Amino acid sequence: MAAAAHEREEVVLLSEQPEWSDVQPIPQCEGVEPVVQILYDKEYSDAMGLLRAVMRRGELSQRTLHLTSVIIFMNSAHFTVWEFRRCILHSLNSKREWISELDFMKEVNSMNTKNYQLWNHRRVVVETLMPSGGSGNGPALKVDTIETYTLK
Repeated sequence: MAAAAHEREEVVLLSEQPEWSDVQPIPQCEGVEPVVQILYDKEYSDAMGLLRAVMRRGELSQRTLHLTSVIIFMNSAHFTVWEFRRCILHSLNSKREWISELDFMKEVNSMNTKNYQLWNHRRVVVETLMPSGGSGNGPALKVDTIETYTLK
C-alpha cells in the first residue's frame, strides 16, 4: 500500500500554475458553523475558488473557458459553470469556438448521457449556430449525420 501512495503523482493545483498567478481563489463561504460541510477534493475546491474569483471580476476569456472545461469534467452537473461558459462563448463571439463546443459536448456526453445541463447547453449552442428566424439565407451549420458537422 505504501508503494502505491509513493507512486501517486503530486497534482499541481490550477491556482499554482503561472497563467493563474494574477488570480486569488475565493474559498467557498460555509458560514461560521456549517451544519453539514461538504468535503470537496483539493483540485475541485481550487478550481471553484478560481471560478468564483474570475466571475466576480467579470473575466470572459479563453482561460476562463478552459477553466469551465476543467470544472465540467470534475462535475458535469454544475449549472452555474455551464451558464458562465455560455456567457464566455457569447463574449468571445467566435463561430469557431461555438463549433468547437460541439466536440466538447460530445466528450462530456460520453461520460454521462443523462445530464440536463449538457442537453440545455446543446440546445443553446445549436440555436446560436442555426438561428431559426430571419432572412431565409439558410443555416450557418449543416448537420450531415448525428456525428458529423460541416460549415456551409
